[in-house]
Amino acid sequence: MVSTGCRAAAAVSSFSPECISYTYGDLFPTMRYLDGKPYRGQVYTLKELREVISQFGWPQEWNAGWTQGPERYTRGSSVGETAAIFLKGSAKNVFHQ
Repeated sequence: MVSTGCRAAAAVSSFSPECISYTYGDLFPTMRYLDGKPYRGQVYTLKELREVISQFGWPQEWNAGWTQGPERYTRGSSVGETAAIFLKGSAKNVFHQ
C-alpha cells in the first residue's frame, strides 16, 4: 500500500494562542539531540518562538542544506479540542491526497 499523505493548512490566527505549541526544529530531534543549544528540549508559545527566531534566525534560512544540525524549520502542533474542531470543520476543504 502506498500513501501519498495529507496536508492541512490553517492560519495561526484561527487558533487560540494557548492551543498551539511550537518547537524550534522538528519535535523529535529538538527533544533528543544533545548538543547544548539553548532551544533544545523546549516547547514554546508563539510569542516565545518569535523571541527564539529573533535570537537564532529561521532554521530554513541558516540550515537550508541540513549541514549544521537537525533543525530545518519550526514546528507548530495543535492538540485537544481545537484540533478536533479544526479537523471536523475548515480542514475538510484543504486536505490534499
